[in-house]
Amino acid sequence: MRLKNGFACILSALMICAAVGCGRRTDSGDKSEVKGGEHVKKFIARKPEKEVISLRISSDILKTIDNKSTEIGISRNELINQMIQYSLDNMDDTSDES
Repeated sequence: MRLKNGFACILSALMICAAVGCGRRTDSGDKSEVKGGEHVKKFIARKPEKEVISLRISSDILKTIDNKSTEIGISRNELINQMIQYSLDNMDDTSDES
């Protein structure tokens, strides 16, 4: 598996977050109710399971991430998680063995 121009995906995520703001993703679960004739999912607050890892990253990239997370108003950790999720969601499943 490879990313469609991997670095471009991460940069695209940063630009999208900067342009529209990165809200936190919520998982509303299966429960729903009908309000005003519309099927509305109920919000169920959940704390996603996360693991602590160590990551080596260049100082320049870290500065860029810190600047963007400050501009957007979210933590570095949250921005990195959202960029990783965006990249995973946009992976090209074809193998490039050239």
